[in-house]
Amino acid sequence: MSYSKITIRFNSNLQIGHFVQFGMANSLYPGLVIAMRETWVNLRTASFQVTTGNPTTTPGARSALNYMPAFNADYNNGTGLLVNININTITITSLYDYLSFQDPVTNADVTFTIENYTGNPFRVTGMDFLQADNPCENIKVSLTTSNLATKILQPFVADNTSNPIVFEWPRGQYFNLELRDINNAVISTGIDTPGLLSLNPDSFIIQINNSPNGATVTFNIQAPDSVQVQYSLDNLNWQNENVFSGILEGDYTVYVRDQFGCKKNKIFHIDGISNGNPFFYISKSLSIRFVNRVVWGDAGNYKNDENTLSYESNVKFPYCQIQSLQSADVVTTQFLSNYSSKSVKVKKSDGTEVDVMVNQKTNNIGIKDRRDARRFDLGNGKTGIYFVQGNTYDYDSGALISIYTLNGALPEWAVVGDYFAIGNAWFQIEEIVFDEDKNSDVIVYSDNYSGPETAVNIKAIYNRFDYEVYEFTIDMFQFLDETFQISLKNTDPSFPEIEYLSEKINVKVRQEDTVEIKYKNSTNTDIVYATGIENILRIPFTIINGQIEEENETYKTDTNAKLLSSELYEVDEFVFEPLTKEIWRKLTQALSHEIVFIDGVGYTKNSDFDTEGPLGDTNLYVLKARMVKNGNVYNSSGVIDSGYGSSPIEIPGFIESDNNGFIRY
Repeated sequence: MSYSKITIRFNSNLQIGHFVQFGMANSLYPGLVIAMRETWVNLRTASFQVTTGNPTTTPGARSALNYMPAFNADYNNGTGLLVNININTITITSLYDYLSFQDPVTNADVTFTIENYTGNPFRVTGMDFLQADNPCENIKVSLTTSNLATKILQPFVADNTSNPIVFEWPRGQYFNLELRDINNAVISTGIDTPGLLSLNPDSFIIQINNSPNGATVTFNIQAPDSVQVQYSLDNLNWQNENVFSGILEGDYTVYVRDQFGCKKNKIFHIDGISNGNPFFYISKSLSIRFVNRVVWGDAGNYKNDENTLSYESNVKFPYCQIQSLQSADVVTTQFLSNYSSKSVKVKKSDGTEVDVMVNQKTNNIGIKDRRDARRFDLGNGKTGIYFVQGNTYDYDSGALISIYTLNGALPEWAVVGDYFAIGNAWFQIEEIVFDEDKNSDVIVYSDNYSGPETAVNIKAIYNRFDYEVYEFTIDMFQFLDETFQISLKNTDPSFPEIEYLSEKINVKVRQEDTVEIKYKNSTNTDIVYATGIENILRIPFTIINGQIEEENETYKTDTNAKLLSSELYEVDEFVFEPLTKEIWRKLTQALSHEIVFIDGVGYTKNSDFDTEGPLGDTNLYVLKARMVKNGNVYNSSGVIDSGYGSSPIEIPGFIESDNNGFIRY
């Protein structure tokens, strides 16, 4: 017998309102007690049909049938017990081998017969998840049962001779387990397997907090609750902590594993000093237009002017803008970035690509400084540093470089929140105050220095700006009679990759019906002109109208009029052919620069631009620009020379010259 059974027999003298009680013991969950109360229905003994009705004392009308709904109502489990009914007998059988019946309340009206299962209950006594052959996809499940499970009914039908039972199942998937022993006892339970370890960008983030004494790197992974993660930077030494400190500049690989043998890795890079957030900027004023390549979506990455090429515009009839250049043109493009890797490729129309060299023009990141300073005690665990004069040194070797004088001012790296070192100890600047006694700005930091004021050697690594200036130059002669685009990619293990793509560019020896516009500023604006960069556009035009702008001053009397001054300016009105919206904007920016040459002639913007557009349902605009020529001003009162000869001019009796070249009154 695999299950416990209790038989309740009702005697003939059972009365209305009488109740019976018995208990049930649970070897897994002790303490379960069930109380039964009698309920009544009428019984048609001829057909054994049960009908509802009022209680009666008629012999034979009282039946064990009344106990089945009462039992189910009290126990509230219609599947855990099997109830068999006879006229005056109810037999209750447990469907679980760990349930047994006990403690009946006996009386003359009811007879109990209990037959409890005395064997070992069939149940799962242990479950372990082990490493599978492919641990990043499957998990090995090991189940130990109290008795041998002779049948595995779910998740597959098979005979079994092993205890524990071991099989593999896909990780992160829930399944129902059903086992049966030799006595047909059944175990049915659900099993939730451990989830997968993922290093995709959404679930694994590398946070780098850099300082001159090395970076602190935190790996944030969204692992399932059932997964325990360890980390390593060499695939040999593992730690449970997700933070590594003192990491020096270089390329690294983080290895991540779980307790089930799944191991994954990801490459990251540490700069000499933290670049913070990703930084990239490319000016719209440059010669060639670039756009950010993104995957447009319905709930983000909407199409806009910054990420669409001309032929991708959100208009009914978008026109494709092909920028015109000539074989003699050498075009330089500048961008600002703190990404660790930059690549530029020319993508030709036949599908081939040509690499273009990228040159770094600045050194703003990771600047090193080492110099003498003065240290003194501020009290309360605070120390002060100030600078008057002293030596500067090579950061690494300590060799003397030169002498500096600050007279109480601070070096450019002295900013609240930045770091500096004295010897091998690094400190963070907490505050900058002015000390009237020292007549100096003072760096305040936490340090229990209590000695006298003394000279110290200070080291610092800092960023002048959080980006470097890069340029690449393309000689258009290499791509004569070709149409191509330029791809600019920036990658970094710590930042999302970005790609910028140019409009289509066509190169010919001569681009007919275009004007050459070269432009720049004398000072740095949104382009760092200190590198010597000059921009160029070749724009098709419709007509160039010559105009004059004049300013006059006239003296008038009753009988005469006299021209006191007259200034005439040569003005040209350029009417350009229709241009797509962003090239039209680029043209307006180009003509608004301080230094503009059109076909070799210097011009200055003379008035507001006149724009017509968009033209119909297109992305085309027509620009009219009035530009005044530089150095072409006629002034009626102007004087070129005060005489026609090279000899001194003398006014007798007023100014005379001597033989030594001096003049005298």
